[in-house]
Amino acid sequence: MIDSHLSMIAFAVVADHNSVKAGAQALGFSESKTSDLISNLEDRLGKQLLIRRARSFELTTEGQRIYQTAREMMEIGSEGLETLTGDRGARAQVLRLDMPVFLSGGILREVVQDFLLAHPTVSIELNFEQDTSEKGLELFNLVVSSDSPTSKDISFRKIEGTGAAFYAAPDLAERVKATPIREIPSKIPILLGTDFSASEWAKLFYHGAGSVFPAISYRIKCDDIGLVHNLCRCGAGLAILPKSRVGQDLVSGRLVRVLEELPVQQLEFFAQWRKNNVRLPLIQTFLDHIDDRLNRMRAEIYYRPKP
Repeated sequence: MIDSHLSMIAFAVVADHNSVKAGAQALGFSESKTSDLISNLEDRLGKQLLIRRARSFELTTEGQRIYQTAREMMEIGSEGLETLTGDRGARAQVLRLDMPVFLSGGILREVVQDFLLAHPTVSIELNFEQDTSEKGLELFNLVVSSDSPTSKDISFRKIEGTGAAFYAAPDLAERVKATPIREIPSKIPILLGTDFSASEWAKLFYHGAGSVFPAISYRIKCDDIGLVHNLCRCGAGLAILPKSRVGQDLVSGRLVRVLEELPVQQLEFFAQWRKNNVRLPLIQTFLDHIDDRLNRMRAEIYYRPKP
């Protein structure tokens, strides 16, 4: 009986970590012992639970069903132990997320904070590799990327931002307004975030000027949208910023919206996950949090009073 329970626990922990090696480390077992426990479980059930690959694995349909049973068994045991010891702080599930680093300072960071506060039994591992390859989608439960999914084995949900626009500090805004649009790149300092490249800026400023654009020179280019935002507020340059970031700046007068005649198309992102992911309910709950937060922010922007 103990061996049966141990095999179920080993299987659940390995599935949680999406890795036999990481699961074995979490259990304090060797990889060979952990693999043997899972193989013994498969033998007893007469079912294949894992499709093994060189460096990863995938749960079969039966494996997903057994995982849910094993996870419920572990949670019941954890709850009983917590009741006896008074320890209610154990985290039951881990959600592994991968996203572009320039999103780390924006809405998704706030969603992660809200989600953790609302779900005290969940842990989140954040990575910034933006790996949408088959390997990446095996390593992470959820990958957020501007790359659209191409495989029928991948589920996805589009994440649309709150919109973006050009902003500048008041003194620089006056210079921008007095400068012809096509002269702005040579006369106004530019602050670039990686979500809007120099070539995309050039297309906006030199629209209709042919297919070859002059190069855009810039003062900074970086992944950190927070740094670009702060430099913009300090008057260091013109920036494209998400509308969701600048509400208080517009009210206080620290920033002014400029170049409203130039339409800025914000990047689309796709949250992607494997269809057979054992974390599917948790993934959907997390994505619902994103949708709810974005909808509330859109409403705030729509009803925001003009400065």
